[in-house]
Amino acid sequence: MSLKTEHFVDRAGSHAHVRPKRGEGEKRKMLERLREVAGSLMTLDQLPNASRGIHHSGAAQTVSRRRLGCLVVLAGVLASSGTAAQDRRVNRSALGLWQTQGGGVIEILRCGRGLCGRIVGIPRTPSDPIPKDSAGRSQCGLMIMTLVAEEQDGSWSGQITDPRDGAQYHAKLWVDDRGSLHVRGYILLPLLGQTQIWHRYTGRVGPECAIA
Repeated sequence: MSLKTEHFVDRAGSHAHVRPKRGEGEKRKMLERLREVAGSLMTLDQLPNASRGIHHSGAAQTVSRRRLGCLVVLAGVLASSGTAAQDRRVNRSALGLWQTQGGGVIEILRCGRGLCGRIVGIPRTPSDPIPKDSAGRSQCGLMIMTLVAEEQDGSWSGQITDPRDGAQYHAKLWVDDRGSLHVRGYILLPLLGQTQIWHRYTGRVGPECAIA
C-alpha cells in the first residue's frame, strides 16, 4: 500500500511536516483489508503485519496505528455480530418443555429411537385436586404423546391422546422458524385435523405438576 503526501510550508518557507493524503484507491485498498480481517479473523499479534509496505515516517506511523486500531475495532464488531447472529439461531429441536394453548406444560423427551410427551405442569390452584384422565389416573406425569417416525423435513409423526376422554389421534409436530412447536392432531389424513401452537416454557414446574 502507498500513501500520497502533500507538503505544508511554514511562513519561513521551510517544510513543516508531511501529512498523508488518502485517495480513492487507498480507500478501496483499506476496504479490501477490512474484508480480509473479517474473513481471516486476525489475532492481535498478526495485525501489525497489515501495515507492511507503509512508509514509516512519523506521520505515516501515526496513520498506520490509527488504521490498525480501526481494524481491531472492526474485527471485534464483526466477531460480536457473528456471535449475536449465532445466538439468534432458532432451536429446531422438539425436545424440552412446552406450554400448551390451555396453559399446561408438556415435556417432550427421548423414548428409545423416538419421542414421547408427558404432562408435567397443570394450571391449577394449590387447593384444586389434580385432574384425572378417562381411566381415573392422575394426569400429572401422564404420557399422552408417542412419536416414532422422523420425516426428512424434521417433523415427527405418531399418536397423541386426549387425557380428558382417552380419544387417540394421529399426530404430527414440527418446530417453525420462530421456534414455536406446531402440534397437529388428525384422523386419517393431516388435512382432517387441527393444529395447536405451543411455546417453549421458561418457568419452573414443581411437585404434583405445580407451575411456578
